Amino acid sequence: MNYLICAGGSGVRVLESMIHLCAMGLGPDELRVLAVDPDNANASRVKALIDNYQDVRGRLDGNTGPRLKLFHTKLNLFDVADATKGLKVWSPVNAGGTLQDLLGYGNLPEATQDIAHLFFTKDELGMDLYQGFRGHTAIGAAAMSMVTLFKDKQPWEKFAKDLQDDLRVDAGARVFIAASVFGGTGASAIHPLARFVRKLAAENSDRLRIGVAALVPYFSFQTDRPSTTDERSMSEQEKKREREKALAVRAEQFPLATYSAAQYYQHLRSNDDWDFTSMYWMGDSSQMKVPFALGGAEQANPPHFVDLLAALSALGFYVRRPEKAGSRGACYYAGPRQRVEPALGRTNILDWADLPLAGLQKDAVRRDLLSAFVAGVAHLGFCRPLLNNPGLNQQPYCVPWYFKRFMGRQESLTTQGNDEAMQKLTEYFSVHMFPWWNQVLEPDNVRLFNRRAIQIDDEKNLHIDLSRLANVLFPDDPSKITADAIDRFFTDMVEVPLDRTAGKGTGAYLTLLSQASDRFVDREYVKRMTTEDRSA
Repeated sequence: MNYLICAGGSGVRVLESMIHLCAMGLGPDELRVLAVDPDNANASRVKALIDNYQDVRGRLDGNTGPRLKLFHTKLNLFDVADATKGLKVWSPVNAGGTLQDLLGYGNLPEATQDIAHLFFTKDELGMDLYQGFRGHTAIGAAAMSMVTLFKDKQPWEKFAKDLQDDLRVDAGARVFIAASVFGGTGASAIHPLARFVRKLAAENSDRLRIGVAALVPYFSFQTDRPSTTDERSMSEQEKKREREKALAVRAEQFPLATYSAAQYYQHLRSNDDWDFTSMYWMGDSSQMKVPFALGGAEQANPPHFVDLLAALSALGFYVRRPEKAGSRGACYYAGPRQRVEPALGRTNILDWADLPLAGLQKDAVRRDLLSAFVAGVAHLGFCRPLLNNPGLNQQPYCVPWYFKRFMGRQESLTTQGNDEAMQKLTEYFSVHMFPWWNQVLEPDNVRLFNRRAIQIDDEKNLHIDLSRLANVLFPDDPSKITADAIDRFFTDMVEVPLDRTAGKGTGAYLTLLSQASDRFVDREYVKRMTTEDRSA
């Protein structure tokens, strides 16, 4: 069984990428997911995404054709009876708690309090942790090391039971941890979590594999300067914020934090204290600029292609063959191919050939993502408006695929149940998938899909360009811009064999849409992709 534990803000953005990869057909049959202390707006965005994914999948369950890959992955969120459903988020810190509260500082003997002062300053001991650890790895490590105290509480109790059950069978379990090594929460969580998971598997540890995506700096920010206002004229709230700003990590400290983390993990490996099967290091030297935020709802960093690379690494880890017996574990690295583009200076370029796909098939990954992308464009730009037309049921023969596959079976896609399911599917494409891809593709050096096919205006409204249906791969090719492309896609929907689109309602529609997209991609793109691969 496959597990994904995402820690901190960077980790939860990896989770966001993973959910999109699952929705687009790349995920495993089942994935067990847990988040650790992602106290920021990114977590709210991902929770909404997961809720939408679960809703769509629940409405499709049992109603799709057997060949449908989209939304195939079952998400296990460690639900238990009489508890809130949805993404489970664990934190060792209670709301409003400080480090000294966490350590029980006030109840410690004086000598032990003195030892605490050797490791933490007075300000650090009194720092409010309601917005995370703010880059203070030492504070986070002290908190995260207490994870063992929570093994009999949810969600860890359910996690431990599921893991131990999985380890009783030969296939075992693969646990992947995603976190940054330069911040607070993620950097302090990787080793304590891996060590905790390894201890849970003491009886069958040979069947447990632990992988890690260790994210190095890929964004930076300008920390707010201290206020010049006289503190005597400040409110208590303003004084508190100034103290918090003084304690906040600065982007210029990221390289040193990363170097220290690399030294630490090398020390573990050199001293046979290595709990990992595989470790993947990744980052981006271009370092996207993001607004400074202390944490909480203020912190809403946009998606980044590094998040996507980490999620792809996890998928590869789930399917890779185990290393040889006695192996001390693997450490993987990959870099972009060297290209010279005067307009970009020394900026690295990321295209399909640069994706780290250890364990995955490059052609299959690109084809599945491209097919899902095309299906989304066709659904939002053409099929959904067509199905919303009030005259469709009166004149269904005008749409042969609808007449043959639905009305011919005495079924309508406009019933309340199908309409609600269609709304949720539309929500996924319009609210989640395409805005996410739009941000991932925003840097000029990311060359996967053609961003001009999906435009987001200043009011954050999504605009689909159907004339680019045969032109959604990078780069924008004027010769591929044509209104005829949607006609060819429409014909593909008509010509998909009936035995490939079993199911009913919205499930049958999505199966048909996916099958037509596969046919369209194989005809319109495969030759182009093969030519590009030869020139790479």
